[in-house]
Amino acid sequence: MFKKFFYIIISFLVGIVLVILGSLFKIMHYSNANLFLISGMFFELLALLLLIVKIVKQSQKEKV
Repeated sequence: MFKKFFYIIISFLVGIVLVILGSLFKIMHYSNANLFLISGMFFELLALLLLIVKIVKQSQKEKV
């Protein structure tokens, strides 16, 4: 089960780390905080879309 979703989990974790770093940078008023927040959200969105596609494909495969 873990091997099926390995890349999705890794991309989601990278997104979480980037969002946390972006939040910390935003609190400390560092210059590239917005870049970290946007890229973190992008990775989380990518992971969510990949998860949805994988679940839909798996459910269509079980119907046939």
